[in-house]
Amino acid sequence: MTMVRTDFLSIYHSVHRLHPGWFDLPSDNRADPTLLADAEDALGAKLPSDFRWFLEEFGGGDFAFAAIYSVDPASDLNICENQPDESPGAIAFSDDGTGNFYVFLVQWTSCEDRVLLLDHESGRLRETEYSGFLDFAARVALRSDA
Repeated sequence: MTMVRTDFLSIYHSVHRLHPGWFDLPSDNRADPTLLADAEDALGAKLPSDFRWFLEEFGGGDFAFAAIYSVDPASDLNICENQPDESPGAIAFSDDGTGNFYVFLVQWTSCEDRVLLLDHESGRLRETEYSGFLDFAARVALRSDA
């Protein structure tokens, strides 16, 4: 079942209250419509709406236990600068710290919200257990069993 934004925010606020230290690293600047449009132009595809919302709400960057790529041009985690060479037809939005990337599949000119894993050794895309970006962020970054 796909997670909705209100459920994600509830999990976020609960986790933040219990573990404020998980959020000690500074996040990237929040996205605005211009930065999102610039990034989408550079990537050649419209990002999923829940991912766009997350970037507008939280900014991306270091977010608890995940590095979530942002559209902040000054960030080392800028989504346009962190695309693997071996991912045609997919846009990376995070990595697992071992060389693999979490990606959105591009269909025509828009990204699906489905989360896939790009295996750096084989170059192949694999299915994940995440129902969409918010489920990924809740389970990976916030360590929630949502």
